[in-house]
Amino acid sequence: MERTLKEGDLVTYKKLNPKNIDLEIGDIVVASHPKTKNKLIIKRIHRIYQNKFDLRGDNSLTSTDSRELGLFELDLIIGKVDKIFSN
Repeated sequence: MERTLKEGDLVTYKKLNPKNIDLEIGDIVVASHPKTKNKLIIKRIHRIYQNKFDLRGDNSLTSTDSRELGLFELDLIIGKVDKIFSN
C-alpha cells in the first residue's frame, strides 16, 4: 500500500478522551514510541486486542511498526489523526 503521509506533511490530531476511547481498525493514530523516549510515531491501527494495539505503517516494506516493536498499550496512544495537510 502506498503510504498516506509523506515527508513534510502536517497532521492535526484529537487527544484521546480516557472516558470515551473511540478507536477503530483503520484509524491513523499518534503514539509514543515504546523504545525511544520523547519520540512520536504515526501509524494505522491494524488490529485491536482489548487494550493493546497492533499498529502498522502503510508501507509494510519500510515501516518500523508492531511487527518490530510489539503491541502498543493504550497508554502509548496519544490521539487520533484528524486532518492531513499535504506539502
